[in-house]
This record gives sequence, C-alpha cells and structure tokens, in this order.
Amino acid sequence: MEGSNLLSGVVEEENDSQSAQIEECKSGLKKKKKILWVISFVMCTCISALMIWVIIYYASKKQPKIPRPNPVQEWYKKESVYEILIQSFQDSSNNGIGDIKGN
Repeated sequence: MEGSNLLSGVVEEENDSQSAQIEECKSGLKKKKKILWVISFVMCTCISALMIWVIIYYASKKQPKIPRPNPVQEWYKKESVYEILIQSFQDSSNNGIGDIKGN
C-alpha cells in the first residue's frame, strides 16, 4: 500500500507540474496576443494617419494649370486675308471702275 501511495504522489506531482506549465503557456499566449493586438492597432492608426495626411497635402497643394491646346482652327480664322478688287486696282479716271478691261 505504501508503494501505491508513493506512485500516486509522483503522478499527482507530475499532473500538478504539467498543469502549472500549461497555465504558464496560456498566460504567455494571452500576453503575446495582447501585444500583437496593440502593435496591430498602432500600425493601423499610423497608416491611416499617413494616408489622411497625404490626401490633405495633395488636396491643398495648388496644382499648376496645364494649358489646353486650342481646337484645330480653320486657316481663315487664324490667318490674315487680303482682298484685292480688280475694279479699284488702278483707277485713273476716279470713277470707281478700274482701268483693266475685262470680257
């Protein structure tokens, strides 16, 4: 009977030490989870703040206006046009009709 008590005492001590180790592991995991949550929260907050800052910076920055090309204009809208009336080209008699004889 004494041997069985001794054996049961050793088994109980092993069970106690194993359960203590399991509790230590669980508490260690809980601490690691908390640390990971805090790190993830801080990183997300920093990334969000950086994104907001970039948006505000570029929104407030005055962008240079890009000159837009004019649509294709027809030649007579951008060039000078001269009209020569043959009748008034040379008028020696000052009657408003030129000296060049036509058909």
